[in-house]
Amino acid sequence: MSRNLSQNASSTPPIDRRESPRLGVQVRVSVLGVDDRTTLHNETTETLDVSARGVRLVISYPVYPGSHISLMVDHPDLKAKMAVFMIRWVQPFQGKYMVGGQLISPADKWQIAED
Repeated sequence: MSRNLSQNASSTPPIDRRESPRLGVQVRVSVLGVDDRTTLHNETTETLDVSARGVRLVISYPVYPGSHISLMVDHPDLKAKMAVFMIRWVQPFQGKYMVGGQLISPADKWQIAED
């Protein structure tokens, strides 16, 4: 059963209630996820920003709040080994989808370098 993405996508990100500050860390990440039709996707994209418990990025396929994505990256500023995120919000963005994800994996799966 397919749902209309606009029913669950907000036109603006939700009010900022994050537990840790966003950092403007833009790094290439590998994203593994399932779209609204249960098709598996594996793509490379770039983070827009990150926090200790979340990420904001743009992906090419529609997802719904509550669905999960996994990220992998090996970069000096950010390390992720199949870190799993729950999608909290989705916003159409330049023919793609900007998403906000909340970390649900253990913290050791998502490590941000500290200066």
